[in-house]
Amino acid sequence: ELGSSKFEWEHIRGDGEHFIAEVTLTVISFGDRQQLHVVWTDITERKRLERELRESRDRLESAASAGIVGIWEWDVVNDRLIWDKVMYRLYGVAEHDFAGAYEAFVSAIHPDDRARLADDIQAALLGERPYAPEFRVVWPDGSLHYIKTLSKTTFDDAGKPLRMIGINYDQTEQKLAAQALDEMNRSLEQRVAERTRELELARQAAESAAQAKADFLANMSHEIRTPMNAIIGMAHLVLNTDLTPRQKDYLG
Repeated sequence: ELGSSKFEWEHIRGDGEHFIAEVTLTVISFGDRQQLHVVWTDITERKRLERELRESRDRLESAASAGIVGIWEWDVVNDRLIWDKVMYRLYGVAEHDFAGAYEAFVSAIHPDDRARLADDIQAALLGERPYAPEFRVVWPDGSLHYIKTLSKTTFDDAGKPLRMIGINYDQTEQKLAAQALDEMNRSLEQRVAERTRELELARQAAESAAQAKADFLANMSHEIRTPMNAIIGMAHLVLNTDLTPRQKDYLG
C-alpha cells in the first residue's frame, strides 16, 4: 500500500561507530511499479541534547519538589508559557490568574527591568548568550521580590528557537540582607568620618591652646624679666650695706 512510515534505528557505520538514525520509508508508485524511497537522517546529536534536557528536567523537578526552585517552559513558536506550582508562589499569583503567555510574564516584571530583560531574552533566542539574568518582580500586593533565573534554549535544524526551559529561585532575603549590610557599612563609614572630623577639630583646638599658652608664657617671661632684674640687682646692692641680721634675712 502507498504511504510512509517513520522510525528510529541505531546504526553501525563501517568504521564501527554507532549513531542513531531517523528512517523515513515512503512507497512511491510509478505506473504499475512501486518503489520504496528511504531517507536516513543522523539524529545522534539531537537525541543527546534531548537526553541531557530530560536529565536536567529530572534534576530540576527534584529540586522543585523540595520547594527550592520553580520550573518554567516557554513554547516560543506558539507563545505558550508553562509554570509549575512553585513559579506561582515566586510571583505571588494564583494559577487561575495567569494567562500563560509571554506578555503575562512581562507584566509582572518591575518596569525598570523590562527593557534589560527583553534584551537578554532576545540574545538567548538568537543563541548569542545564555539567559541567566537577575530581575525584580512586583507582586499584586505591591511588594518587591528579587528573582534569579537560569535556562536553556533549544533550536531546530535551521537554527530557529523552539523553546526555552529554565528555573527561577527567589533571592529576596539575600538581596535585602546585602542591602542592610551595605546600609550599615555606609552608616559606619559616615560615623567614622564624622568622628575623624571631630578628632581633627579637637587636635586643632589643642594645638591652638598649646600655642596660645606658649605665646602667653613667652610674653610674660619678657614682661617680667626687666623689672625682676632691677629688683634682684637692687636687693644685691642693699645686701652689701650695713643691715641688721633680720633685714639681711628678709632681703635674702
